[in-house]
Amino acid sequence: MCVEILCKLDFESYRDFVRFSYFKGKGYQVMPPLFFALVPVVGLVATFMGITFYDTMCVMLGILLMFMTLLFAFLYFIMPKITYRKLAPLFAGRITYRFYEDRLESEATGENVSGSDTLQYSALKKIFETKSAFYLVMVNNMSLILAKKYMDPRQVVALHDLFATRERIKFKCCYKPVQ
Repeated sequence: MCVEILCKLDFESYRDFVRFSYFKGKGYQVMPPLFFALVPVVGLVATFMGITFYDTMCVMLGILLMFMTLLFAFLYFIMPKITYRKLAPLFAGRITYRFYEDRLESEATGENVSGSDTLQYSALKKIFETKSAFYLVMVNNMSLILAKKYMDPRQVVALHDLFATRERIKFKCCYKPVQ
């Protein structure tokens, strides 16, 4: 059995991966809105309480929480754009992935990138499936991003089945598939 997929890494796929990498697992959809809703409110309350009761520690905690919110907002919204622009020449080409029972092969073609590689499944540490992509995490914490928008539904099901049955690889489906 061979599943062949032609992929391109666009900005939306890269941004989704970066955001997913902050909260791996099922919490990746729930945690950012909770963070952006709760932490600033707690920071404002702590600052207000500190100013009201002349408590320096509360004021410092409030300022720290507000700073954390700004930092995380930068990492969540702006940093993916910056890194994608710097790495854009690497993403300009197309990659063909061929998934076999014992390995996957990739072949890159493009203006700045060309070549092929074979990867044994034992080199993968984890595989995550989200609504929009498969993320194949290798032992050295590098990842392959397979955007589902470049696949037809049969390919998505075939990859899900292939990854779910792999021994020694942690496969995690991070959403509830529609039956």
